[in-house]
Amino acid sequence: MSLSKILVPEQKRGFKGKRWLGIILRTMHLVGLLGVGAGVLFSVEESAWMPYLWFTMATGGVMMLIEFWTSAVWAVQFRGLATITKVTLLALIPVSDWDLALMIAIVIISAVFAHAPANVRYYSIYHRRVL
Repeated sequence: MSLSKILVPEQKRGFKGKRWLGIILRTMHLVGLLGVGAGVLFSVEESAWMPYLWFTMATGGVMMLIEFWTSAVWAVQFRGLATITKVTLLALIPVSDWDLALMIAIVIISAVFAHAPANVRYYSIYHRRVL
């Protein structure tokens, strides 16, 4: 079996409880992001909100792995690229003087791609079409 067939199966992979796991992970992820946002907005000592950052990165990472495992084509669709961009911005927060701007950018990207039509979210920049 070729690597491309393993990464991008003809039928997306799934498992029992995947939807509920996604809901639970997304909820936990938002709680973590709330902690980071509060720390940034109110100029709280970094050590107080850093666990929230790690929690946000961990829950987001698990959600990314699930999407990638379902079908790696996710990584070249706008929805995957938006997520990869958000993770990059989130990782820059502790080392940047632009922490508030980065948080705002993350929220904007999240809102736009969460509510964008499917033909935008599922557009593949590699294939130059909706997948």
